[in-house]
Amino acid sequence: KTAVRRSTFYSSILIIIYAIFQCIREKTSYYIPISIITEMSVIFTSLITTNINNQYHAAYNKMVHTLQYSDELAHKLYKDTLTGAFTREKLEADTNNFIFKSLAFADIDNFKTINDTYGHKCGDWALETFAKLVMCPQIRVYRYGGDEFVMASILSPQELYESLSFKVEDFKYQTNIQLGTPITISCGIISAEQFTHDTIKKADEVMYSIK
Repeated sequence: KTAVRRSTFYSSILIIIYAIFQCIREKTSYYIPISIITEMSVIFTSLITTNINNQYHAAYNKMVHTLQYSDELAHKLYKDTLTGAFTREKLEADTNNFIFKSLAFADIDNFKTINDTYGHKCGDWALETFAKLVMCPQIRVYRYGGDEFVMASILSPQELYESLSFKVEDFKYQTNIQLGTPITISCGIISAEQFTHDTIKKADEVMYSIK
């Protein structure tokens, strides 16, 4: 818009100067109507250009708004609002499309009792605290449902075990301070190179055998 306005302004100045110069030099008013017609053509062209620009600008803004809305929906679909972990929908999307070395399935022991004893607010706090403790660049955390979490990692099973052991101990310490009693975690860890429903089920079975 700025370019069109400047172009129109300078073109108008040049047309007027040229018309005045020619009228003085040749002592005739012949160039006045020509300059008026030329000036009208410039203004008309500028209006058309501005209108086209406005249409493209409106279309661009609509496209940006659509993309932002799409990103917002994807964020809501793939990010759990309580814990910040990925959702089960994201897990389904990543199935067969994610390369890693180990997989863990974990849940909070006696979570229903925790909710009944300390209230759902404390239960939510426990879920959020656990998810934030285990999330790191090497561990991809999904909230599988309720108090269950799936963790896929580029670490080896032994490395993942050591990392989660430290984080679980930290979780027990924090819950003990907050609630007056430590909350424990049951976790099954397996070696796996493919992110499939079978590997998730296998990790789940290992976790229940430990529990």
